Amino acid sequence: MNILEKTTINSPAENVWKTLSALDGVEKYIPVVKSSKIQGSGSGAQRS
Repeated sequence: MNILEKTTINSPAENVWKTLSALDGVEKYIPVVKSSKIQGSGSGAQRS
């Protein structure tokens, strides 16, 4: 299954990538996610 959604974000690219690359905080940009937590750090870290 492939899902594609496009949108325009009125913010500098640097800010957008900073938000998207953070493993925690998924709920900030995916409304159906109520919360997310990080377990560990670096390679092998897990998000739940």
